This record gives sequence, structure tokens and C-alpha cells, in this order.
Amino acid sequence: MEKLKNSMISKKFEKKINFIHDVKKFAEDLGIEFDGSFEDVVLDEKYFYWVIVSERNSLNPPEDYGIGYLFFKDKKEDAERFKDYLNEEGYDSMVYRAEAYGRGKCPITKALLESSKERISYAVIHEGFHDHLKVKNVKIPLEVEEPLADYVGLMGSLMFFKKEGLDTRRVRSGIEEYNLFSGFVNKYHDLLEEYYEKNESGHDGEKILEAARNKLSSLKGRLKNLDAAFKFPINNAFFFYFRNYTKNWPIVREYMKNVGIKRLLNDTEKVSEEILDMDGIWIYQER
Repeated sequence: MEKLKNSMISKKFEKKINFIHDVKKFAEDLGIEFDGSFEDVVLDEKYFYWVIVSERNSLNPPEDYGIGYLFFKDKKEDAERFKDYLNEEGYDSMVYRAEAYGRGKCPITKALLESSKERISYAVIHEGFHDHLKVKNVKIPLEVEEPLADYVGLMGSLMFFKKEGLDTRRVRSGIEEYNLFSGFVNKYHDLLEEYYEKNESGHDGEKILEAARNKLSSLKGRLKNLDAAFKFPINNAFFFYFRNYTKNWPIVREYMKNVGIKRLLNDTEKVSEEILDMDGIWIYQER
């Protein structure tokens, strides 16, 4: 039972909280083991913020900033200030915001409660998979963990909507849009990576980035469920961040069609090792 930090909950939020509990129960029945996430309701926390940073002449994080992800919890202004500081220091950066996070103790936030049912089901199941890895003590590269979480989140949502007799059209279109967005990210990521490998003199790949901006703009009408992607600057930090979700997505997606979500959750470490051994899996070696 959730521990309410604000007793004044509208009927709309009560329904959404019940919906979140239904999604979580479904995910648990699938085999996901949560680590205390989606129990507490914290209405004064709207979003969580990360600052993503990369070098300006490569798709690598600067040495001083670890893996290039800096978590600011709900401190939006601090995140924005630090992003501006990084840009002034000569790096590419962006602020990423989300309604939830994985690996334990994520509360039910106001932002999550204000989201669509499709977004809620995806977020709860996706972040639940990150919790599951923590509980099972399974450690895999982020470049494999994120596409697996996306597969579990997207396909788990579809399974949930079918089970509940809900309209699946937006869930299905969301899956199609994610395939399209992944292809876009992977294409321009590879063009940038090839460019930077051949040009170590400080060129910033601006022509490729400009082409990427134009291409993404042309996809706006086809990415209605991914409208958040149009709010980010299209720079090296954008491709550095999203490649962790998309680079291995085509391989993971096809492999998981045969393996199935339940086997992944019941034998997480073995299935993860099988994926890591596959030809074509991309891992960022310097992490």
C-alpha cells in the first residue's frame, strides 16, 4: 500500500494510482521483481533530471564526467545551470527529463500521474526491468540493458493492454515509431562516429548534425508518440545518449521475439549472456 505524502488526492489521481498498481501487479506476474518502486506517492515531485555530456569533437563522454550521465533528481534549475556551464566549457550537453527512474525506490510522481495510460504502462514496466536487474544482481552493459528494458516495456505494455481489453492502437503505433526513431539515431550516429574517427583536428561534424536536424524535423508527423525527442538539441550529446537505447535495438528486438519476456525474466543472466555473445552487438569499450 502506497504511503501518501499528500492526502489531498483528486479522483483523477486515485484512478491513475490504481492503474499504476494494476500495471505493476501485471509486471510482477510476468516475473519482474521490483525494488520498492511505484509504492510511495510524492505529488510535489514532477520530473527527474539528468545532464548528458559528450565531447564536442567525438561521441565520447569527457574523462572528468564518468559515463556522461549526471543525475540531479528533481532539481531542474541546477540541471539547466550545469548544462550551460558545460556548454561554456566547450562540451556538448543536454538536459533529459523523465517521469520515473529505475534500480529501486522510484516514487509515483505527479508527472507520471499526468501521463497517458500508454506512457504509464511503458514507464512502470521499463523501469521495473532495471529494478529487476538490481534485485537479481545481474550486471550488463548499458548498451544492452536499455534496449532490453525497452523491449520489455513496449511489448509488456502491449500484453497488458490486451489483457485488460484496452485499445492497443497507440501502443502499437508507439512500437512502430520507436523502430523508426531508432533507425534515425543509428544512421546519424554511425555517420558522426565515422567522421570523428577520420577527423581528429577538432572539426565538429556540423554538416552531419544539420542534416540530422532536418531529417528529424521531417519525421515529426510520424513520431507523434515521441514528441519529446523534438525538445532536445541535436548535438553530440543527443546521439551519445540515445545510442545506448538504439544501437543494439534491432538485434535485441529480433532475438527477444524468439526468447520471450518470461524466459528473460526467469533466466535473466543467461539470456543476457546469450545476447552479449551475438555477432553485431555494439559495446562502448571505453566505459
